[in-house]
Amino acid sequence: MNDAERRHKDRLKTTPLACFGKWVNARPIYCLADRELRDALARALPGQHFWTPPCDVTELPRITAALGLVHLNPTLKVAGNRLQAMDDGESLRSAFRRSVDQLSNELARNDAPTREQLAVTWDELRETPLFVYQEPFNVDVRDPDLGAGMVRVQMKALLTHGPKELHVWRDALQQRDNCGRAIASLFPSDAQWKIENAWVASWIASNEADDVEPMRFASDEEHVGKLARLAEKIEHDKKGKIKVTAPASRAATTKPRTLKSFQSGVSGVTIHEGAAPATPAHTESKPLASKPPSPSSSTSSATPVHYSTADLEQRGWEVLTHVLNTNDSPELVDFRKRHGVGADGAIDWKTFVELKASGRGPQSSIEMSNSEFERAKERGLDFILALVSGLEEDQRTEVRLILDPANRAAVRPIHGIRLVGLAEAPAVVVRLDDEAESEAVDE
Repeated sequence: MNDAERRHKDRLKTTPLACFGKWVNARPIYCLADRELRDALARALPGQHFWTPPCDVTELPRITAALGLVHLNPTLKVAGNRLQAMDDGESLRSAFRRSVDQLSNELARNDAPTREQLAVTWDELRETPLFVYQEPFNVDVRDPDLGAGMVRVQMKALLTHGPKELHVWRDALQQRDNCGRAIASLFPSDAQWKIENAWVASWIASNEADDVEPMRFASDEEHVGKLARLAEKIEHDKKGKIKVTAPASRAATTKPRTLKSFQSGVSGVTIHEGAAPATPAHTESKPLASKPPSPSSSTSSATPVHYSTADLEQRGWEVLTHVLNTNDSPELVDFRKRHGVGADGAIDWKTFVELKASGRGPQSSIEMSNSEFERAKERGLDFILALVSGLEEDQRTEVRLILDPANRAAVRPIHGIRLVGLAEAPAVVVRLDDEAESEAVDE
């Protein structure tokens, strides 16, 4: 049976695929979601094959992996005249803002749920740095799967994310496949096709009007406002020392990793602005070994951990309740042993809180159960993903509070759900005063 399954899988990896009008069965065949960049690379590399799928496949990683495709995640650098493009972009700033406002208004009237799925705030989109070129501009592309060199292509629109900038050929500002595609990339994949078309209509309509009065909604700035209010409440509420439970001891022959014997209070609160969630890079799984590998020559063992998972979670919960429980609001209620909640706790059954604790550095990705992810989607800004880290000795304790994590972090489906790129998600970051710890212990 396994041999039959393997034959079927191997056959899939030679299935002919459409590559710009030709059926190709030889590999490698490259897979790239951005249509314009894919077209440009196909022109620049005529000897290579790029799949032109009949539909969006960003949410189907298993299918593309089974077909034996090579997923590209290139590094892009615009090689045009930045200063001139910036000046030309500023001359069109008002027209761009009107078009963004027009798009926002039309979605508010006709498709409010899609409007709320923008990865940044509408004001951030209005103020995105705009670089406008008088002709298609050069972009340098690097990807190890394409070789060690650089490939130069020409593009008509590109939205970069580090930093976020919109580069566009002047004639492509109202084109669906160019500027429309770039703007649509800030929305979930299932909504991008409608945003591309809506952008064209919005650009035309906004430029026929003298002015566009943007419709304002509470949800537009609600996320930013909630982050600010949460940070202010934590920072100004009186906080003393945290009462912590001593972990169960474990015997160890070497100095073990231990939880802190003392935990100081809050020393500072900041807001991490973060960035829009990026599509996670696809990584191919390594095949299983077909013959016995050489035995490991290393005799070293991992440092023993002097606490249990339950100890770690309990310590994280004690730190989290200390941070979130303020004098003028209901307390965080512990539902960790209750099924069906979809979170570890709740404040007045309105704000749900999911805890993820780490002894050392902050988590860049975490797993959520399906019920937790459903609760996060349902509650939106009233769901807090709390990443408590640095709970071990000699580590700096930090609490990172991410509101609406289902929409503020990149999502990767597994058996449950994995949220990735958490270090880039907007968050309230609470740091605890560990510098005073040794003094307090001595006393």
